[in-house]
Amino acid sequence: MLTLQNKRLCTLQQVSSWQKVPQKEKIWEYVLEKYDVPDAAKKWVLTSIGQSYKVHKCRFKQKHFYHFKDNKTRWKNRPKHIPEDDFAQLLHLWSRKDVEKRCLQAKESRMSQKNMHTAGPKSFARIREEMKNEDPDQELPTLSQLFERTRKRTEGREYVDTYDDTAKKICKSLWSTLYQAIHAEQKMHLQVVPFKE
Repeated sequence: MLTLQNKRLCTLQQVSSWQKVPQKEKIWEYVLEKYDVPDAAKKWVLTSIGQSYKVHKCRFKQKHFYHFKDNKTRWKNRPKHIPEDDFAQLLHLWSRKDVEKRCLQAKESRMSQKNMHTAGPKSFARIREEMKNEDPDQELPTLSQLFERTRKRTEGREYVDTYDDTAKKICKSLWSTLYQAIHAEQKMHLQVVPFKE
């Protein structure tokens, strides 16, 4: 992402979100200069860059804005690789009331979510594959098993939400799956062996 910043294709202070980045074609051309990528991968590459942009922006703001109490202290601790004009624009942007309000709403929305996964940056596809490899029969896990694995809690660590609700949902899901299996088996049995009066 810093390479893109150096190229001035995607700077933090000019763009509020990846969707608003105007030079996506130039970014794609830049990627093609550096790497041999098929055209079919263009959407995936740009989506990956967009996700990296979002993470970079979030971490940068955490480290250089939220970490300090006021703009004077933030300015003193300005990262040297960011030009003064750019950093001044960032501070101005992040200090605006409407931006603060939007960030607070987004934070509250994230905090209200229940049963958040605890898998970190590891993808569910990767976890699913690991679970398949751990299984003696090499079978893919059910969605219930994947849900349970990705909501595991580390002993002694504090979490924003409790595990009680998650445990209830897992239990309900397992009972529902069991009920459906029994019901399907009974239905199949009735079709094979008709009921006699």
